[in-house]
Amino acid sequence: MHRHQPIPSSNIDVSKEGILNISAAPTTPDSSLSFSPVLQALKLQDALEDAVSGARKQRTSSASLDPAIRTSGGGVKNICCVGAGYVGGPTAAVMAFQNPHINVTVVDRDPVRIKQWRTKHLPIYEPGLYDILRIARDGSKGCSFYNETTRPDSPDSLSSASSSTSQCESQCGEHRDEIGIQARVPNLLFSTEVSKAISEADIVLIAVNTPTKMRGMGSGKATDVTALEAATREIAIHAKPGAILVEKSTLKVHRPAQSFEVLSNPEFLAAGTAINDLLSPDRVIIGSSSTSAGRHAAETLASVYASWVPRNRIVTMNTWSSELSKLVANAISRNRLEWTRELETST
Repeated sequence: MHRHQPIPSSNIDVSKEGILNISAAPTTPDSSLSFSPVLQALKLQDALEDAVSGARKQRTSSASLDPAIRTSGGGVKNICCVGAGYVGGPTAAVMAFQNPHINVTVVDRDPVRIKQWRTKHLPIYEPGLYDILRIARDGSKGCSFYNETTRPDSPDSLSSASSSTSQCESQCGEHRDEIGIQARVPNLLFSTEVSKAISEADIVLIAVNTPTKMRGMGSGKATDVTALEAATREIAIHAKPGAILVEKSTLKVHRPAQSFEVLSNPEFLAAGTAINDLLSPDRVIIGSSSTSAGRHAAETLASVYASWVPRNRIVTMNTWSSELSKLVANAISRNRLEWTRELETST
C-alpha cells in the first residue's frame, strides 16, 4: 500500500511593501466531503485529450445563455487574476486551459512567487496542476495519434500530423481512426505588472487571502480584509470601464455599492483535489446584482465556465446569497469535522 506524502504548502509573504503578496489559500476545510487524499483527478486525462484535440462537446445550452453572449462567446478576450496563490494559480490555469481563445494573466507583487510559476518548480503542489499549466503556459505542437492500441510488432502509433493513414493500414492490416491534436499558442501568463494586466482585462478575478484577524479588534473572529482592500483600490484605479470584477476570496456578507459590476464566485477547492474540483465541479455559483447589467455580467462569466462545465451546474443567484453560501458551506464542513473528532475521542 502506498503511503500518501504530505502536500507542501506555499509560504505567505505579509510584507507591508507588497500587500498583494498575500494570495488566497483554499478555504474549504480539509474534512469536507470533497477532500480525500485517495481521490485522484480521474477525469484529468479525458479533459486533457478533449481540450488539445479540439473534440470537446459543446456543453452550453444555447437556450439558457443570453443571445449576445451566445454569438460572441461572451466577448471575453482578457482575464486578469489578482493573487498567484493556491486559489488564483490553479483557477487561472484551468480557465486558460479550457479557453484557448482567452488570454489569462495572473499577477502578484511577489517576484519570487511569479518566477516559480514560470518554471516547473511551482510554489504549490496539486496533482495534475503541472500538466494543465504546461499546455496553457507553454503551448503545444500539433501531432496525431490513433485511437486503437498497436500490435507489439508494429511501430508506435504516435506520429506527426503529416503521417498518412495508408501507412498505418499497411502496418496494422486494419483501419483505425486518426485523432489530430491541434497546435495551440500559450495563453497563460504570470506577471508582476499588476496595473497593466488589470487595465487590459475584461474580467478581473480577485483571489487574495482573507484570513482571520490575528490582532486588534475582532482578533480570532473577524476577517482580515487588508489584502482585499489593497487589491480593490488597485482595481478601482486601473480597471477599464465595463470591466467585470469577480470575488473568489471568502468575504463577509454584503458590501456597499460599487462602480463596477461585481460578481461573487466562491471557490470550493480542497487541498489535494483542487484540479479535479476545478475540472469537474459539482456546482459553480455566480452571484450578481438583480439589474440587467448584473445579470449580463453573470452570463458573461458563465460563458467562460460553460466551455467545460455543464450549464445545469452553473447556478446564478444574487450576490448576498452567493457570499452566504460559501460561509454556510464552510460552517457545515467545520461542524462535521468537530462532530467526527468528538466521536473519535468518545470511543
